[in-house]
Amino acid sequence: MAAIDTPYLRHYTHPNLNPAALVPLPHSEGRRQHGKESDMADASEYIELLNDIRLQETRAGIFLKAWADKTPSPDLKECLSMVAERETSHGDIFERRIRELGYSAYEKEDPMFAKRLRVASSDMTDVEKIAWMREAQSRALKPTVRERYEAAEEDESVDQLTRSLIQWFKGVEDDSGAYMRQVYAQLEQAEGV
Repeated sequence: MAAIDTPYLRHYTHPNLNPAALVPLPHSEGRRQHGKESDMADASEYIELLNDIRLQETRAGIFLKAWADKTPSPDLKECLSMVAERETSHGDIFERRIRELGYSAYEKEDPMFAKRLRVASSDMTDVEKIAWMREAQSRALKPTVRERYEAAEEDESVDQLTRSLIQWFKGVEDDSGAYMRQVYAQLEQAEGV
């Protein structure tokens, strides 16, 4: 695959992008959608974003489930379990969308995943875990995955189905975040934080 270097790609991709990792599946050449030529922009320009969402969501499902299994708080356990199930299903949905666009998902290293999993399954208190996770999130590389998918959501060169998926996903993420913040605040208040 030829190297990809467009302003659009630089906007949606992480600075450490390896364009060689974006491998179209054999059937993607001259791909047709539902019997008509696809009118979307070159999908390779945002496959990396979709893959990053897939990885982030799948990994969040794992470490949130580990935390849910460890917490003594019934309210936090319920919240984390629900959000972990959502995150896991989002990973599956974005992997399917990547395949529908004629590409294959791929793995990327994320050293923070192992750290998050270690903290989530540790004997730290829930309030300590909340503080650690917030701090880790504040150090995320820019642009964040969220900033990138918010830009893609508004970009009309991204096909409508993918934009609709991103809009739905953003709504679910907002709902999950609000639920987690509410439960976190209750725990912190109970601990006097």
